[in-house]
Amino acid sequence: MARKDEALNPDAPEAQLKQLKASQKAFKQEQKNQKKEAKRRAKELENQERELDEQIEGTNASVVVVTLFIIVIWLGIL
Repeated sequence: MARKDEALNPDAPEAQLKQLKASQKAFKQEQKNQKKEAKRRAKELENQERELDEQIEGTNASVVVVTLFIIVIWLGIL
C-alpha cells in the first residue's frame, strides 16, 4: 500500500533519488578529504621520524668523538 504522501506527490521518488545522490556525493567528498588528511599526517610523521633519526645520528657521532678524546687522554696519562 502506498503512503499518503506518495499518492499526493508523484515526484517523491525523484526527490528521494536526488537526495540520495546528494548524500552519496557528500559522502564521497568526505572520504576524499579524509584520504588527503591521512596522507598529510603520514607525510608529517615521516618528516618527524627523519628529524629524529638525524638527531640520533648526530648524537652517535658526538659520543664517538668524546669517547676517542677520553681514550687519547688516558693514553697520554699512562
